[in-house]
Amino acid sequence: LMEAYTFQSLVDVYGYIPYTEALQGATDLVPVYDKDSDVYNDLFTKITSAVNTLKGGGTSFLSGADLIYGGDVAKWAKFGNSLKLRMAVRISDVDNAKATAMAAEAIASGIITNHSESAIFPFQGTPPNTNPMWEDLIQSGRLDFVVANTFVDVIAPLNDPRSAVFMQDNVVPY
Repeated sequence: LMEAYTFQSLVDVYGYIPYTEALQGATDLVPVYDKDSDVYNDLFTKITSAVNTLKGGGTSFLSGADLIYGGDVAKWAKFGNSLKLRMAVRISDVDNAKATAMAAEAIASGIITNHSESAIFPFQGTPPNTNPMWEDLIQSGRLDFVVANTFVDVIAPLNDPRSAVFMQDNVVPY
């Protein structure tokens, strides 16, 4: 399911991606790019298969090795169905019939319905296993926040009296 999540994220960002020939290492250094619709169709199949396996019982990793759901296969199945629902929404304007069918399947099989079921990776509070964004923005002591040009381009021509405050130099006394 995590592989499906990763490929779904990639195809949403880039469109055509290496998929069927991906992850071959040195065996295939130039994988073919697959159409986004082909990737999605295969991911729907893989997710359905994974969820059916999980719903059939069995166990996941040992609870200590599963950092996301602690070995709870029912929550993993909900994650898979929620991913399927997300993908269905993404294709609804392109293939409404398939989107409707996949969404109905996902909902009928059980989806994440509250925050406690969310797939959240628990970063630790101390280095070196902290959230990389926290390390880069907070722990590093960065103070280089700047106003974006999309904001400046709108507010500057208006002669808004707040612009002097919003766009003042970011000088922090040490």
